[in-house]
Parts: sequence; C-alpha cells; structure tokens
Amino acid sequence: MSGQPAKCGELGCPLYGKGTGFVLGSGDPSTAKVALMLEAPGKDEVPWEVTESEEIERRQQAYPELSGKFIGRGMPVVGRSGGILWSWGMAAVQLTRKDVFVDNVLRCLPPKEGKDNYPKGKVRVKAEACCRYWDRWEKYKPTVSLVQIHPAAVAREPTPLPLMIKTFEKAKHFYLGGERPLVLCGGKASKLWLGHASNVTTFLGHYESETDFSHLNREQRKEAGMKVSTEKKVKVKKLTAKKALELLISTAQPVLCGEDGTDVKYKIETEISEEQYKQISALIAPKEKK
Repeated sequence: MSGQPAKCGELGCPLYGKGTGFVLGSGDPSTAKVALMLEAPGKDEVPWEVTESEEIERRQQAYPELSGKFIGRGMPVVGRSGGILWSWGMAAVQLTRKDVFVDNVLRCLPPKEGKDNYPKGKVRVKAEACCRYWDRWEKYKPTVSLVQIHPAAVAREPTPLPLMIKTFEKAKHFYLGGERPLVLCGGKASKLWLGHASNVTTFLGHYESETDFSHLNREQRKEAGMKVSTEKKVKVKKLTAKKALELLISTAQPVLCGEDGTDVKYKIETEISEEQYKQISALIAPKEKK
C-alpha cells in the first residue's frame, strides 16, 4: 500500500518512496459527460479495493506496464468527501459516477508537513509535473474548465453546498451544449490546469475555454517543472582571514633552541586543500585600484 511504481522513481519524483499508495483516475475518459480534477488522494482512497471489472480493464489497457497491485487498488473521491460529491453534488444534476471521469493532481498521499499533506515549493512543482506521466486527459479532451470548491471543504462546512451544485449545473449546461467540461475541484487543481485561480473563494464558478495557447502554456509549465531540482545544496563556507590563521596556528609545534635550550620557536607544517589554497591566496592578494 505504501509503494509507487518504479516509473515514478525514474521520472525523479521527490515523493517516490515517501508518499503513501498510488491512486489512478477512475471512469472512462473517452465517454464521460463531465470530468473532475481534484488535488491528491486521502487515507480512504489509497487502500480502496477496485472491484468493478470494467474499471480494472480500462486501467490495464491504459497502463500495460503496471502490475496488478497498482491496477486493482486505489479509487479517487470515496469516503466522506465522496459521499458529499456523489450523493449531493452530482445527484442534484442527475449525474452518476459512471458519467464522470475523475483524477487527481497527485496520485499518492504525500507525507504530512505541518498542517497540510500537500507539498510546497520545488517539491510540489516537480511532483505535479512527474504525475502528468499518468494523465489520461488527452482521451477526454476538455474544451472548457470550471473552478469548483473541493468536496472535502464542503464535508467540513456544508454551507457552500448550494454554490457547489450551482457550478455542477453550469458544467452540465456546457455538456448539453456539446462542450467537454472539466471541473477543477480546489485551488491546487485550478492552479495546475489554468496557471492561476488558486484562491477558490475568489474564482468560484469562473470558467475558461481551452485554446491552443492555454494548452501550450500548460505544457511549458510541465516541462519547466520536470527540470526543477529538489536536491538541497550544501553551502560551502567562505574561508576568512581569521579561519585561515586558526588553520595554520593549530598545527604549530614548539621547538627549543639557543645555547641553553631555553628559547622557543614554533614550526608550522600543514597541508591544505587546493580550494583552501585558492581561498587563502585570494585573501592576501592585493586589491586592484579602480
């Protein structure tokens, strides 16, 4: 339950070996009426056993390189948030799970850092880009995207439920008009797909048509994310004059001399690295006059 496919490691995903489980999208993207993109699987979604034979067959066809443990386990939007979404949100617009293709921005449950499970900074950018390898959006081919409240937020506070239903009504309106609507549930999904709109409170109900320009921008963000390095650079402390003197003095050995052997001189014998030599040379080099 805790592992991810080896391909995740080959891609250089920073969550490989750290995230919990691996959850593929569910539903048929080629026939779905509406698609949903959420943020990342939760603790209920990771261990979920997939029993529907059609779903297993779709996954096997889409990912022939994956073993059964990744094909038959993990389902997005189940548990409490799933109850809110399917029993209240989708039911209100007469749509069932079979009408919808669902996927996440990230496909494993990231380790918790502070109050949030979702990664931050360069780790977030690289992980999101690596997860695009498992996308099936080209089979759904969305033509319009809408910003929506995350079902988990409604599970915590049901007050915005009517607003969530309103956005699904708009998505259904687009579907009936011949569009392929993609509902972005939560700020992480909106930011990934649109490049903005991470504040769902501000952008709730906002929609944008898919264009060649928006597709190109998304591909460029993906390519840039794959190039991001998440390795922490170790800073080399610059050698100061004081540290250079300490380095030399620390190796000083007293030598007795003089006729009566009472005089003391200090002999310094030390080895320094090439980098230290360059740094000391730079310290004692005369400064150029401007």
